[in-house]
Amino acid sequence: MLVGREDERDRLRDVLDRAASGRAGALLLIGEPGIGKTSLLDAAEADAEASGFTVVRTTALQAESGINGSGLSSLTMALTGRVAGDVDVGPWPLLQALAGVAESGPLAVFVDDVHWLDDVSLTSLGFAVRRLLADPVAVVMAARPEIDRRPELVDVPRLWVGPLADDDAVAVLALASPSTPPDVALGIAHALGNVPLALVEAPDLLAADVLAGRVPLDLPIPVGPSVRERYARGVADLEPDVRRALVLAAADDSDDPTVLVAALGRRGLGLDTLLPAEAAGLVVLGPGVAFRHPLVRSAVHADATADERREAHRVLAEEYHDRGDLSRYARHASDATVGADPVLAEALEREAGILAGSSSGALAASVAERAATLSATPADRWRRLTLAAELYPATEAGARRAWQVIEGADDADLVARAVLALSDQDIYSERAAVLLDDVLDRPLSPDVEQRALASRIWSALQEDDLPTLRRLADRTFDRAADGAPGAGPSWRLCFAIGSAYTSRGEHREAATWLRRARDLSDPLGAEGVPVGDLFDWATVTGWLGEDPMAHRARISAACRRWRRIADPLSVIAAEVLSSEMARRDGLWERAVAHAEAGLSLGPIAGTLYGSAGHRLAAVTAARGERERTDRAIRETERVFELSGMRSERHWVDYTYGLLGLTLGDLDAAMTRLERLRGARLLGRGARDAVANGLALLVEAYAGAGRPSDAREVARELGDWLDGIVDRYGLALVHRVHAVAGGDDPEVHFRAALAEHDRSDEPFEAARTRLLYGEWLRRSRQPSAAREHLRAALEAFDAVRAGPWAERARRELAAAGESPRGTVPPPGPAGEELTAQELRVAMAVADGMSNAEVAAALFLSVKTVEFHLTRVYRKLGVRSRGGVARALSGSGAVA
Repeated sequence: MLVGREDERDRLRDVLDRAASGRAGALLLIGEPGIGKTSLLDAAEADAEASGFTVVRTTALQAESGINGSGLSSLTMALTGRVAGDVDVGPWPLLQALAGVAESGPLAVFVDDVHWLDDVSLTSLGFAVRRLLADPVAVVMAARPEIDRRPELVDVPRLWVGPLADDDAVAVLALASPSTPPDVALGIAHALGNVPLALVEAPDLLAADVLAGRVPLDLPIPVGPSVRERYARGVADLEPDVRRALVLAAADDSDDPTVLVAALGRRGLGLDTLLPAEAAGLVVLGPGVAFRHPLVRSAVHADATADERREAHRVLAEEYHDRGDLSRYARHASDATVGADPVLAEALEREAGILAGSSSGALAASVAERAATLSATPADRWRRLTLAAELYPATEAGARRAWQVIEGADDADLVARAVLALSDQDIYSERAAVLLDDVLDRPLSPDVEQRALASRIWSALQEDDLPTLRRLADRTFDRAADGAPGAGPSWRLCFAIGSAYTSRGEHREAATWLRRARDLSDPLGAEGVPVGDLFDWATVTGWLGEDPMAHRARISAACRRWRRIADPLSVIAAEVLSSEMARRDGLWERAVAHAEAGLSLGPIAGTLYGSAGHRLAAVTAARGERERTDRAIRETERVFELSGMRSERHWVDYTYGLLGLTLGDLDAAMTRLERLRGARLLGRGARDAVANGLALLVEAYAGAGRPSDAREVARELGDWLDGIVDRYGLALVHRVHAVAGGDDPEVHFRAALAEHDRSDEPFEAARTRLLYGEWLRRSRQPSAAREHLRAALEAFDAVRAGPWAERARRELAAAGESPRGTVPPPGPAGEELTAQELRVAMAVADGMSNAEVAAALFLSVKTVEFHLTRVYRKLGVRSRGGVARALSGSGAVA
């Protein structure tokens, strides 16, 4: 019976009621240990069962918190009824499992102690919870306060469970010790912080005279160790066979009762062997064994002797080996092994390679790590630990493995590979830079040396470290000229060299190396590149900027592969680049939808997540939407601050400069954009935040009546972009010279428009036409001005860049033409689609079925159906074909 938790029970019932009505709901209970979270889950579970829910419950274990995918595997098995070897582990399989079970009726999922979940499992759980909408699923989780330090569940509604009120605390103690006087009970409750678990345990810990009030309470009450010891009480009194069976149950982590039954059978035991343990209040027997509390299981395992634990893991290893579940076999076999086992280690290393190609990287890495622990020589151990770091990088577990190699191995190749396996946040740190410099001074194999050089060049670019960049570039150029390392530089190293030249403003040399990178990587295609290199492969042509169509083809091919992989990190990469392409093509509604789809997947991809934010901000700033820009920028700044990529902050200054210029606030624009004048790094040439920001600054200076400043910045930008082959960059240079009032502005305006015709970016072409039209009107050429102003207005209306369209209208009126009114937004009565609705509509317009849309967007089919119903209503259509026709003029489809 729960005492004093009526409000919490009501919140839990609300979540269940929401699911019963067909809408997904989630709640995270947060509180200190023993505060009553598990009891609340028990009550909610009973309510769900009474209401006809399918109920699934699991508990995360501290002992498994370092095993990537362990908690996720248990939950997915509980949902699907499959054994471990047959379960696909990942965010998408979990989402499919939740939605699949809910097809037959409402589902309630209870997860206790989620703070102990490993990185992969917690990320996957948070991802799945965010993606459920129109499915009858209730997900209730319980965690300690430290869960607030982790971002995976940041947007899940939460309920803080605090200490009981005094009256309720006294009532709880009275249930356990009815003879304790109320005033004594209140003193004990205050000493125990009104924590329910401690109150329940207090009568077993305090002397009868203390409980009766005959002896004063000795403060503080020693509850910590005493309460914990209670969970293993009685184990020592059990018969040896009962102990063996209990330790075996504690060692099994599968939640599959058939495993434990079979393992017990291997030792001539059965579930009935555990009847004395059930009588002692340690377990509850059913089809399998449920420990009364997670701490009972932990205490039993910890209380066992080393031989008892090894024996239990040995039996489980035999069972999992026969079942073909190699990852669990590996863990139990290694836990059962004393010393090295080179034969088992070699077999596990091979299996890790197989798993890497067909299963979760987390499981493959776990198997490789187990192989490392069983290795007979330090060289084998470090090699296998390096493999584990490479198989699942960019996570806490991957970083831990990598740093072990970095700090312990002597082999320069392994140290370099471990550094390269670090996440964005770590590899751009000062410590990683020092490590890369160190290994680059030592003999490396050709492939590792090229990868290390390329990575160090990139980190120098991200840090705006021009001296280091020059040193690395010079070294790389010398080695490339000598034909070393290897038979010649790889496409990735050529790409890094080209980016280094670009950052130095030496664009002719940059183009040579970027073309070489393009030509070397072309034959590989998107399918022939390792997934980790796919983003670089897709963007080589973008850095070059020579052929927009070739760049678009690479982006499309890469996005197809990413979406087929159907991993959240891959899909975010696809959404980021799809957003960029849509923005350049003038399909701004599509660009916004892609960017917000990337953000909706959650902060699980580091800098890619931040890139989705600044791509969204680029559109909202050009539309003058301050609040949406602020929100997008906050996401960008937060993620890039965590990653340590300071140069990405240039995008923030550029975006706010664009917002100021869009809204006509020249002072605000200049304040932001002037920060970019001291930036030494240009990054992607003309496509970089600095180059575009300086171009905006020229306009702001000219508009503010500061022509000399405008000419100076135009000259700086022209010098930086001298030799650029990107047509957009050439247009930019001509435009700033025209705006700054240099020699013959009309020649520069016409040259800029000619380059725009050979490039993409219709919005930027429209801004050039607007500036040209304004110059022509001031030069008393109204007829010529009207032609360009009309074209600019049409382009601005097409992307719904309202402030720019209004500026074009004013200029047209001043040039003697009455412009038409504002184009209304798509949708009946101006009712707009949400970003997720638009994303669903776009996928439907592309010809996808509901199941294909669900897979592409990481949604359940019912959630897709829910969104599509609203899309039909808002667009006033009745068919999928009607959706495509309705979007054709909305800026979402071409």
